[in-house]
Amino acid sequence: MYIYKTLCLGALSQFNKHMEKISKDDNQLNISIEDMAIKRTSSKCLTWQRAEENSRRDPLAVVNMFIYEKQFDMGHKWLTLLNNHVEENIINRVRFKLVEEHIHWLLIEENIGNGDKILHIIDTITNLDDKWHLCADLINDLSKQKLVTYTKSIPFSRLFVKFRLLQYMLGHFEENSNFFQGQYDRSNLCIFVTGLAIFFNCIPLEQTDSYVKLVGQPLLMLEQLLMNSSTDIAKITIETLKVLIEKYSLENILNIKQIDELIECYTKKSVRLNVVQPNEKTTTVENK
Repeated sequence: MYIYKTLCLGALSQFNKHMEKISKDDNQLNISIEDMAIKRTSSKCLTWQRAEENSRRDPLAVVNMFIYEKQFDMGHKWLTLLNNHVEENIINRVRFKLVEEHIHWLLIEENIGNGDKILHIIDTITNLDDKWHLCADLINDLSKQKLVTYTKSIPFSRLFVKFRLLQYMLGHFEENSNFFQGQYDRSNLCIFVTGLAIFFNCIPLEQTDSYVKLVGQPLLMLEQLLMNSSTDIAKITIETLKVLIEKYSLENILNIKQIDELIECYTKKSVRLNVVQPNEKTTTVENK
């Protein structure tokens, strides 16, 4: 009953807001269809009994009360009450709408914690097509925005959400699924996730600005570390790479031989440098 009481309070708040808006508008013809719909729905949910009745009759309209009031968690609980009273296809449509709005709100508010909240919300969707398209749409939206965003919780927060979404897609959809096509080719996603995993797990925070543009090229990230003589970080990166190559079956694209060749190349350069420097110093002393 407390869920419907919460719904009543939200409906009352929305009803009062829109009545006030209407009363201030001298020309009633200027009232939008959306405003009229909110007024109509909220007026039908002002008691918990009517809220319960209208929820079963028109859940697609009632879910807006939770969305407008940002009562998303309560909205998810409300949905569970409708399972035995509303057709499954309608429940799925209502859930998708609630989930989509909830996630967009979390991203707008930068209130994303460690990204697990968003994945948990996505997991409530049972239809695989809906789940995939939601993940893909979110990744597209994140790609169009500035990913290098600092928040109180996580630096590069939007990039981290993208990382967690890609991990989710690779872990929750069959490897040979038809979903992995075009820009979502599984091999390309695995490479990108590998680069992101190195970025977030190996690169120190103070150096992240120098490596963020290389996240799609994990070998180039390793080469940059070797070039900068960041030996300790490179060692951690190499061990992480080996684990990820096995995890994502990347042997045909990214393999241990390539890593060994990079290490050998920069080891030789380092040895050459150490040999040349003393000789130069000796020559300088002799000239004096």
